[in-house]
Amino acid sequence: MSSDSSNVKKDKNYSTYSTNSTYSTNSTYSTNSTYSTNSTASTLPPDAGKDHLILGLLSKERKPFQSIGRGVHNGVFYIGFTLDKEGKQLDAIVTSNRQIFVNWGDGYNQIKDDFGLNYRFSMFEDCLDYFWSNESIKKWYSEGYSVNIRDLFNKIVELNKKFMIYEDERIHTFVALDIMRSYFFNLFPANSRTYFHADPGSGKTNQLMIYRALSFNPITSGDFSSASIYRIIESTGGTILIDDFDLLPEEQKSAIIQHIRVNYKRFKTIRADGNKKNRPYAYRSYSHLIFNNVYGLGNDNVTTERLITIRLLRHPEAIDLTVDSENPIFSPIRDNLYVMTLQYWRDVKHSYDTLRVDGLTSRELEIFKPILAIAKVVGDDVYQEMLDWYKEYLEREKVRELTDDWEYLLLSELWNLVKDKGDNEIVTVYVKELAEKIIDDIATSDNYSKLLHKLSIFIGRKLKGYIYFKAGLTDGRTRYDVYKDGVKKILASKGILEMIEETTGSGVELVESSELDGSKTQSDTDLFDIPFPNDAEGGD
Repeated sequence: MSSDSSNVKKDKNYSTYSTNSTYSTNSTYSTNSTYSTNSTASTLPPDAGKDHLILGLLSKERKPFQSIGRGVHNGVFYIGFTLDKEGKQLDAIVTSNRQIFVNWGDGYNQIKDDFGLNYRFSMFEDCLDYFWSNESIKKWYSEGYSVNIRDLFNKIVELNKKFMIYEDERIHTFVALDIMRSYFFNLFPANSRTYFHADPGSGKTNQLMIYRALSFNPITSGDFSSASIYRIIESTGGTILIDDFDLLPEEQKSAIIQHIRVNYKRFKTIRADGNKKNRPYAYRSYSHLIFNNVYGLGNDNVTTERLITIRLLRHPEAIDLTVDSENPIFSPIRDNLYVMTLQYWRDVKHSYDTLRVDGLTSRELEIFKPILAIAKVVGDDVYQEMLDWYKEYLEREKVRELTDDWEYLLLSELWNLVKDKGDNEIVTVYVKELAEKIIDDIATSDNYSKLLHKLSIFIGRKLKGYIYFKAGLTDGRTRYDVYKDGVKKILASKGILEMIEETTGSGVELVESSELDGSKTQSDTDLFDIPFPNDAEGGD
């Protein structure tokens, strides 16, 4: 267990919160008369005065903006909060070495001048659902208070088990570590987000309410359509929580999906600010995001590979369980999680930097390494439990991604139609009829019509891309003439012929590699010249 420590020097005017000069900026960074256009500079020749000023300004390095809500600065972890002084809200930060810096106003800003943190947005604490209590901050700052990370982890696991039902008990372990990850999030160069794909009546909202009660600076706003959410994220470092993603307007859905795709690493988000005549700003929007829905994410493989997807099944008992995030049971655990962050951040960072895992690809490790790093600090048994679970999860997802894939379902249906025919025997298919056969595997009554339309468009584009098959019109309907040999070669090229044969029970021989390399199709075009459309098109 590690903890930063330092003596705090008291000031007669600001005795409670004033700190020593350990982090004071020296004269190199001060804006003293060297850089001002005073009378001395004005008496110099014009060029000499300008050069003198420019050289002075160049001696001061530009500092990037940081979040006041959370971060590491000069080897110290800090968390932002606010103080109320006679009805006026003051920005403040508390550090891992048990110091507090305050922006007192009237030109006296200890956060910038003494601690040296360059930030542009105040602490938007009123945008948060919950935050660190003053009582707990006081205990950390002045009473030497500390926590045990294993005990805290155990409490979260038991609390989650009280309200949530999972077939695999290890998911409770993941949830506890994921909540902890929301506090350490900025320590890691890449992170997955967490997605609960749930049946109605499974308790998905209860799980989100537990995240709301315990995550770092929770924000239950899904409005990513304006720049304001990015200002809030940069200010607070808050955890974004979205319940019922299906119900959001399409514009907000698209913005959130883009956020997941781009900001799984520490990339900045560029947004035009309408309040500044659409001047573009780069926001630090790297923070955790947890969301749920019922209908899934369609055929969006780019997004899902940046998520850890937890599937919640319907349970009759879940209806009787209700989580109230205002329940006092959550408050002490939440406060202790903030303390944990300042106390254990070095241990977690060291665990991440030194962690080596065999048997995972670089991408597979990248998005789950933060969870494993925290698990390692909690205990070797927790680490092994999560590593085993994750490897099993990856195997399940590989199979599920394939069987949920719309092209896989299309090709399976085509194979069922031609597998007992002759190699070149024509079978005529229609786009809408294919869509109607496939839709039952992926749709519910609520989204049937919408998904059928999208699926029909997707199938039409795919069949058009499979240039083995001739197209035509019959009674105004688009038809395609498919045949066994053509379908077989497409399946073989995608590496799924054996899997589909096992599923359908067909004993058809595999396509020989020599056939793929040298033979020609009816259109005299090599298989590998086929221009397949974007697989993500048509997804919901």
